[in-house]
Amino acid sequence: MFSKYKSFIGLFLFVFFIAFIGIYIYQQNKDFQTHGPDVIDAATLPNIKFFDANNSTVHLNEIKAKAILVSFWASWCAPCLVELPAFEELNKKYADDGLVILPINLDDSSEEAFQFVKRFWQKEDLNFDTYYDFDKNSAQQLAVSGLPTNILINSERKIIFESKGLQDWKSDHIQKIIKESLN
Repeated sequence: MFSKYKSFIGLFLFVFFIAFIGIYIYQQNKDFQTHGPDVIDAATLPNIKFFDANNSTVHLNEIKAKAILVSFWASWCAPCLVELPAFEELNKKYADDGLVILPINLDDSSEEAFQFVKRFWQKEDLNFDTYYDFDKNSAQQLAVSGLPTNILINSERKIIFESKGLQDWKSDHIQKIIKESLN
């Protein structure tokens, strides 16, 4: 008799866990926003500052590229960890054309963030750098309200695409926007 209840409890916990994951994903994506070039009024991204792995200050205007994909992320953000490997595919496909992937980590602890990045970058074989904003100044300047937040800018530092939440970076729509940003 006890094993019958044990199976029922196990099944109940499994269903509860799946429902919890579904609700979490729904909440993460319910405020999902994507803006294409026809929606954004070509706002200019401010010259935000952030830090590299050596704790040296980097300003956005120092990065020379035809297009820059700025992505705010954190180690505790599951959708962020899904997107980062997708950025490697974009890096392989468009780096020679002038796209720079610029992920900015928003974790609170520098030591934990550095250790996580080292392990995750090695595990996922990521070949682009990540940057850090432990005091969250750049995120505050850009009113980042959820993670991941992604902003694609052209060489004039004009915002041409902005999104919150998990994106399908292989979609025809986004691929078209990236290609247009590189022209």
